[in-house]
Amino acid sequence: MARWKLVGWDGWWTLLLSNLIVIGTLGATYVWTWWQVYQTARRSRSDGGGHLCLVLGRQLVANRASPMFRMRLDRAWSLFQAGQIDRVMVLGGLSSGNSRTEADVGVEYLINLGVPEPLLDGEGASRHTLENLKNARKRLGSDIEGAVLVTNRYHLARCDALARGMELPIQMCAAEEALRLDWTHIYLISRESVFVHWYHVGRIWSTWTGNHKSLSRIQ
Repeated sequence: MARWKLVGWDGWWTLLLSNLIVIGTLGATYVWTWWQVYQTARRSRSDGGGHLCLVLGRQLVANRASPMFRMRLDRAWSLFQAGQIDRVMVLGGLSSGNSRTEADVGVEYLINLGVPEPLLDGEGASRHTLENLKNARKRLGSDIEGAVLVTNRYHLARCDALARGMELPIQMCAAEEALRLDWTHIYLISRESVFVHWYHVGRIWSTWTGNHKSLSRIQ
């Protein structure tokens, strides 16, 4: 699907509005959002307990898990080995230039590590983080309550904001033991801050204007 159709006209409008707010506040709202994303990345725990672990996919490289995706899968394996989780669901569909879904590659990776196949599940239809969570909720129903969601530290703030907006009672768990603040992660945190700022502006705007169609996309 074309990107503009995936986002929708209301999505593009709220992105424009988000950028205008950043300009109008001389960057203050973006700096505040960046600080929140950074603090979440720095302070979040890398453990957690529950009956289920949700592992967010990440774009594959030639049908193989990227280093950051492997970090997420390795964290799920560590939680499983420690007896902190009972089963794992890997989330993620087809990414550009690949013929396998992130979910299938992730499940295969965990099987090779030693997680029994009956304790693994994959959701391979989602195309982005919001769909990851919505499709997991649809598949799991009330069973999603108390799940542990694993992703990289730079990504945690957006996942937490989306989960709270959807009223999903799940825990966040960092893939890495600690945040490594190099140029790559500064870039990733800066990019995530754009998405988080956009999400909050879109949610507030849609609520104020009573745009139920737009709200339904993020709830």
